Amino acid sequence: IFSDVPDKEHWAHEGIDYAVANKLMNGVGGDKFNPGGTLTRAELVTILYRVEGSPEAAYKGTFKDVKEGQWYTAAIEWAAANEIVKGVGDGTNFDPSGIITREQIATILYRYTGEPKVEGDLNKFPDVKEISSFAATAMNGAPRLHQDARLNRLVQILP
Repeated sequence: IFSDVPDKEHWAHEGIDYAVANKLMNGVGGDKFNPGGTLTRAELVTILYRVEGSPEAAYKGTFKDVKEGQWYTAAIEWAAANEIVKGVGDGTNFDPSGIITREQIATILYRYTGEPKVEGDLNKFPDVKEISSFAATAMNGAPRLHQDARLNRLVQILP
């Protein structure tokens, strides 16, 4: 279906097939999926929104940089209403096209799974000194995200 998706032996092929078959992702346009590309903040939130069945989400203008009618608007409004995302900087912006970081992925998935109690040692990460304070608890729980039934398959397709 996509001209740039690797052959069946490629490590990402099964995850891409799953994401497309389950309508979690639909490529980047022009018969391309961009399997070697980066993931944006809006794309991750849209994937989670689709996992949840794309529930109704009224536009409230929660973030100044998320305008009504964009492909990601409903997903971001849904995620904000469910306290899955809180914005960037002072919280008035979302940065939908910003490339998502590992700690942002962990934090969003941690909130999405209901902020479960986590125990661990951040020192297991070689870059522990670079982990932002907002992400510390989520990063501790990141290695166990696959235990959440909704995320078991999803975490296999994320970068």
